[in-house]
Amino acid sequence: MTSASTKRGLGAMLSFSYSAEDIAEQVANYDTLNWFKSYRRLSAILLSAAAVLGVVLAATIPELYSWINIIVCSVLAIFVSRGDKRALIGAMAFWTISKASLLIFLIGNIDTTTNSNIPSLAARQVIWWYLYMNAFVGAFKVEQARLQTTRL
Repeated sequence: MTSASTKRGLGAMLSFSYSAEDIAEQVANYDTLNWFKSYRRLSAILLSAAAVLGVVLAATIPELYSWINIIVCSVLAIFVSRGDKRALIGAMAFWTISKASLLIFLIGNIDTTTNSNIPSLAARQVIWWYLYMNAFVGAFKVEQARLQTTRL
């Protein structure tokens, strides 16, 4: 077992590092890696989890934002699971905009509310953004490498 294979999945997500060996292994075993070791499939799982969470939130607090999140995350999850680079770029953009807008909302309400949970909510948004983006970037790097190997 190589050091690259031990740092895949959740371990690689925490380090935001992608070795050339890891990317090559992802490309070589593109269709055979399990769902938690493949960046592409892990990204699809994370997007699906965000959509499911959106369903739960929409059931308790019916807001347009929840339904938009459900639809966008569901559609992106389908295309990301197929390895679509444009969907990965869309996922990175949507996730960044979503978390940034929530952070701006939370920071804007620090002075006007007595809720002391706002700093911890803001910190959690940054952590979730980091974890998701790490999976998305890893999947994008794999798709780029696949494209390069098919051109050769």
